[in-house]
Amino acid sequence: MKIQFDSEADALYLRLLDGEVTDSASIEADVVYDYDAANQVVGVEVLRVRANLPNLATKALPFKSPGQQVEFLSFLETLADADLRSKLSFAKQILQNQHIFLQSA
Repeated sequence: MKIQFDSEADALYLRLLDGEVTDSASIEADVVYDYDAANQVVGVEVLRVRANLPNLATKALPFKSPGQQVEFLSFLETLADADLRSKLSFAKQILQNQHIFLQSA
């Protein structure tokens, strides 16, 4: 996954898969999915990131692996204030523990 943040535009782009973008759709306010020819989500654009920051950790984004979710939460920690950073860190730890548990099951 590649994460790009444009601080001037206050926009975040998550590139989930390689491939050519053939279509885009606004899924909800400030969230746009990019699709490839096979209709797979290859990228996600989030607008007004700072305004949406408290809710981004709980959005059901189409991550392809738990590792992508953890990477995303780690990125959000870099933008968050101290209070939100501790909550994101806790959420990241839960995801990591869940991933370890599922691998051992």
